[in-house]
Amino acid sequence: MKRKNRTFDPEFKRRAVELLISGRSFEDLAKEVGVAPATLWRWKEQYLAQAAPGPDGRSAEDVYEENKELRRRLKQLENNHEILKKALGILSGPTLPPSMP
Repeated sequence: MKRKNRTFDPEFKRRAVELLISGRSFEDLAKEVGVAPATLWRWKEQYLAQAAPGPDGRSAEDVYEENKELRRRLKQLENNHEILKKALGILSGPTLPPSMP
């Protein structure tokens, strides 16, 4: 059975891409909106290519890549913070009283 090609209006595509840019994963968002992850990726590329540069002169794609890197770095720092909290809990646990002579 051949699959029927569906068409989506530009507003639907724009909203899907904005959700993607806000940090949602390709796979989860693609399932939610009912398209393939590759389709969602293509919509994102088209959206970023058409977006006008921001007030600082950077392209939307540059801002997207920086945002992705910052999210990755934040996750890494949060993991490091959790490790340090656990280590502090272990090291500041109850101490044994000094032995009596």
